[in-house]
Amino acid sequence: MQHVSLKLLILILAALPLTACQPEDKDAELKRRLEAQAKERPPRASMSFGYIHELEDLEPGGPVTLTTDAGAEIEIQEAYLVVSGIEAHLCEPEQASKGSSLEELFIGTAWAHVPSSATRLGTPFVEDLLAEGKARIVGEIAPPLGDYCRIYAVVSPADDDVRNLSALDTADIVGKSLLLRGRFRTGADAEWQTFSSSSDARDVVPLEAIDPSTGATPLRLEDPSQSKMILLDKTVTPALFAGLTPEQLAGSSEADATAAQTVLERLEKQLRIRKFKRP
Repeated sequence: MQHVSLKLLILILAALPLTACQPEDKDAELKRRLEAQAKERPPRASMSFGYIHELEDLEPGGPVTLTTDAGAEIEIQEAYLVVSGIEAHLCEPEQASKGSSLEELFIGTAWAHVPSSATRLGTPFVEDLLAEGKARIVGEIAPPLGDYCRIYAVVSPADDDVRNLSALDTADIVGKSLLLRGRFRTGADAEWQTFSSSSDARDVVPLEAIDPSTGATPLRLEDPSQSKMILLDKTVTPALFAGLTPEQLAGSSEADATAAQTVLERLEKQLRIRKFKRP
């Protein structure tokens, strides 16, 4: 019996070092696999996304004052835009040409977030269009090297975790893509009435991808050390709100949406990538 026990003890002791080494072997193998995967990944640059606007013929903070042909006065005191995603596309045939619409590619029917990826920033944000025009960075992606011909901005209703750096209560923008607030009166002797007009539109806005430093197109990422800052730019002027009437701002909810939808469509047409001015 003692002889058998001694042999068993020897076998157990001999097995212990092997068992102790197994976690280290697994860690070393995992490290090798991760390093191999990293080498197989295509080289990437970095691209920061953000937003900015310019005010023309407007004081920061507003209001925008309008007078209609009929003598009515309108004050736009607040204006907010929601962008839920920005995506960079290489200069090659789009998936949309194969049968899928851009809306199907970018926008779900029940959510505002566009999932992030190497070429897509899915962080939704609120922009105060009447605030002083300052650049704000929302996030960064790491796209593969290559030539980029299009940047797509996704406009869709905000959800409750939208990035909101404005003074607006986040609850007031949830479910909205554009929100206008202010007051109007039908004549100089009439009483002022407040209004709130909003749009829940879901749109994909294609933009020409330019190098923000030179304005050249396409936007070329040729070196992993490159870093580009892409700012979604727009100009806010009284003309953006021109032609609005009290009838678009009062009455049914359908009428209330008309003003915001009109402004949103005008705004989307002039969205662009910011070209930095040389000193």
